[in-house]
Amino acid sequence: MLRRMSRRARKRTERAQPGWIKALLVVGSVALVGMLAAWIGLRHWLHGEEFRHMLEREAGKGLKAEATFGPFRWEGTTVRTPSFSAAGSEIVKRVEADRMSLDIGLSKLRDGVVELRDGRVGRLLVEVEPGAKKEAQHSREGGVPGGETPKKSPRWYDGLTPNEVDLTELIVDESILRVIRPEGAFTLEGTRWRIQPTSSRGAYEATGTGGVLSFPWEKVPSWHLEQAQLRYQEDRVYLNEAVFRLFQRAMLTLSGESNLATGEHAFDGDLRDGDLSEVLPEDWKKRLDGEFEAHMKFKRGPEREVVEGRVNLQNGVLTGLPILDALGAYGGNPRFRRLNLSEASTDFLKMDETLSLKHLVLSSEGLIRVTGDVVIGPHRALRGQIRLGLTPGTLALIPGAETQVFRAGERGLLWTTVQLSGTTDDPHEDLTARLIAAAGLRMFEQLPETGERVLKFTRDAVSPEMLQGLAEHPELLQQGNDLLKRAQRAIDGEGDPIEEATKILRDGADLFDVGKSLFERIREESQEATKPSR
Repeated sequence: MLRRMSRRARKRTERAQPGWIKALLVVGSVALVGMLAAWIGLRHWLHGEEFRHMLEREAGKGLKAEATFGPFRWEGTTVRTPSFSAAGSEIVKRVEADRMSLDIGLSKLRDGVVELRDGRVGRLLVEVEPGAKKEAQHSREGGVPGGETPKKSPRWYDGLTPNEVDLTELIVDESILRVIRPEGAFTLEGTRWRIQPTSSRGAYEATGTGGVLSFPWEKVPSWHLEQAQLRYQEDRVYLNEAVFRLFQRAMLTLSGESNLATGEHAFDGDLRDGDLSEVLPEDWKKRLDGEFEAHMKFKRGPEREVVEGRVNLQNGVLTGLPILDALGAYGGNPRFRRLNLSEASTDFLKMDETLSLKHLVLSSEGLIRVTGDVVIGPHRALRGQIRLGLTPGTLALIPGAETQVFRAGERGLLWTTVQLSGTTDDPHEDLTARLIAAAGLRMFEQLPETGERVLKFTRDAVSPEMLQGLAEHPELLQQGNDLLKRAQRAIDGEGDPIEEATKILRDGADLFDVGKSLFERIREESQEATKPSR
């Protein structure tokens, strides 16, 4: 009996097995058909206009501009397009990209995200205007051109399609970045970029190599970019470090940040291995030579751009300054004509068209030290006040200087204050006139035996009238000194010697006539004053 029951159970099991297998096959088939249908729907969505419009919408949101992709061409999971463009009325004015390719990743499909991997752009142009006001609302959210995307009837696979994109990496082979400012355009051209997202949403890191940065001012040379590392987040650019090569060998390192929404920025810069001959204007290249290093701060606030910092000069040589020529001529010391600087530094502030030099120090060990403040204004106007210190031995051959012009002070030097004026092309100072006046009066001495005033070294008597004229009109001595300096330059070979000598003789004769007339007038006035009254 047990055997009959076992045979009946086996028969029931045999009859039931085909039902379970059939159910599993049905479920598997339905799942396979569903997956196939989902893939067909997703593929249809990827290869259709909806995917392209989604990318345009996401790009437009990030750029706050109207974005347009060219036609897509698919190669497996890689999509290529010949062009991308965007135009906006806020910070981003224009974006153009050529030869663009993206690999589409679907690993985050469950989260509604499409990954854009291994992105590459052959050439990228970006034009931005920091601080630009919002002029108009976008014609539609995200910037899809031609108004809002037409609404269509929902399809069964719409719930499976992503609505966000994640960019994992973008390589830009060549770029042009143009920053528009009120003073003109700053352009960085030829840089290669590698862009990656950070852990913060909407933030990206970028590393750039190569390229040339040009400025809107003709006299400012281009900077050659070695490498730059920066981060972008919420309309702010944080420059971790950028290294530029200037001229032949000078190197400039910059760091800081820029607020694209307000147009303000603040950058710190360190420059080393600078050569003055590469930065000075032509007229100053003959006067100042040496190498320099500088620390600078570039700041742009709501109203203006300010550049400030400190410059240190090494191996400096100063030549051809009128004040130095005067000291050399009156002191009989040729070292003033070519002054080797043991110390040279200044703080500076550049605002609008004005350059202010603060805490200026120029020193030649054992000879001269200069300290003070100087301002170079519009049209190269020069003004300032400096303190000039000389070693006592330097003044030995300058008659009257140690008592009439200079006073003993710190560092064991003799000091005087000098006022500067004129322009950088034609600087003026008041020291030469004071030296001439002091030297002119000291050129006379009093004979102890008679009490007469005589010329030093000649013992020729000088009338009181001549002394009065020299005291009241030191400009005559100044003009005579100018003639002597012109004669020295002619001897040194500057200009046509015949022509220069003719001019000097003519001017000397005119000066003699003026002096003669002055002294005769003074003599007549003196004689009239001494006549007995009737």
